[in-house]
Amino acid sequence: MTKRELQEIFTEDPVMLATIEGKEFILTGISLGNVARISAITEEVLSLVSDDLPPYEWGCYINEIARIIAIACHNGKTLPHPSDISLLTDFLTASQLLVMLENVYKRMSFDELWKYYQFDNKSSSDEKFKGQGSLWSYVNNYAIHFKGWSEYDIKWKVSFQNIVITSMCTPKYDSEGKLSESSQEPVDLFEFLEKR
Repeated sequence: MTKRELQEIFTEDPVMLATIEGKEFILTGISLGNVARISAITEEVLSLVSDDLPPYEWGCYINEIARIIAIACHNGKTLPHPSDISLLTDFLTASQLLVMLENVYKRMSFDELWKYYQFDNKSSSDEKFKGQGSLWSYVNNYAIHFKGWSEYDIKWKVSFQNIVITSMCTPKYDSEGKLSESSQEPVDLFEFLEKR
């Protein structure tokens, strides 16, 4: 991952995906609320797509793919207008939409960020609780981490990537309330970036 790619994620730089009939489809950061919407549609499509169907034959799922792109570019609490989906399906090919879809998923992915910053997937606590891993637990955890942020802010105003990575950078505590070993190691930012 290049520093430029990291900067684009951090600053949520807009990416122009397409301009159709004067309508611009611009991708910025994708909020938690819209990640939830996109994930639901993705799960729907993936349950219908057989394992042996290559992506270039996903033409029959063009409306779902266009919905995902429209939701990501609209990125608001309200859903995009149906005419936005029609513009995408009427004027773009399946392969063009798949390239746009790839850009959307890059704005929702953590794999490269996880590797780059060497985050582990260990929870700060071994205890399990009801609802852990649900969207509501995300909202609750982020509200605790980011004082003053409302549920609305967490769901709709900040990109999911930035909110998760920011929370990964907060100190971790063990079950006795002591800082975990990894949280105690001081890191010099400039030294860390020079290693990259």
